[in-house]
Amino acid sequence: MPLTLVQTVAPTEEVVGLMELKAHLRISITDDDQLLVGYIQAARTLLELEMRRQFLTATYTLSLDEFPSENVSSGFSPGRFIRLPRPPLQSVSSITYFDSDNVSRTLATTVYGVDTKSEPGRIYLKSGQSWPSTYDVPNAVTITYLAGWTSALLLPSAIRQAVFLLIGHFYENREATTTEKILRGIPLGLHALVWLHRVPEVY
Repeated sequence: MPLTLVQTVAPTEEVVGLMELKAHLRISITDDDQLLVGYIQAARTLLELEMRRQFLTATYTLSLDEFPSENVSSGFSPGRFIRLPRPPLQSVSSITYFDSDNVSRTLATTVYGVDTKSEPGRIYLKSGQSWPSTYDVPNAVTITYLAGWTSALLLPSAIRQAVFLLIGHFYENREATTTEKILRGIPLGLHALVWLHRVPEVY
């Protein structure tokens, strides 16, 4: 099913603080503070993409051309679920869609439930309910939701360690990087930390 994912509201904090990072890297000067702030943002963005996760609270909109096709013979048909990219899922704010008459409507919460325990999180049809028909137009369905941990302190330690390792690599290798330097320079443990919390691609 074609989908379009957009982050509409970015996090209001970073995964590690500047002073915390400087203590980890044993940096006492202030000359590189601005550089380090940029490295924090770059490392977080890169690792979020690699792990297919949202580290800290952000708002997303997921657009679909239509609701899934259901298999009414099975209550657990995949068509009764919509998986939401960039876990962990916090909550679903709204589901809007253009009905068969091309009128914008909001799907009632009596129709669907939200599963925040699964990874990735899911929207599911409640018992006896079915997805409404939509107008034949791209992005007919829009789901708005919150994803990410609510505080940097709640992040798994492996993710925070990956951030520290990647920033340390950036700080020690500021010049143009060759393939040889990449293979030699990136800490071996970083790859293991990334795969430890990487989630499958959501379609």
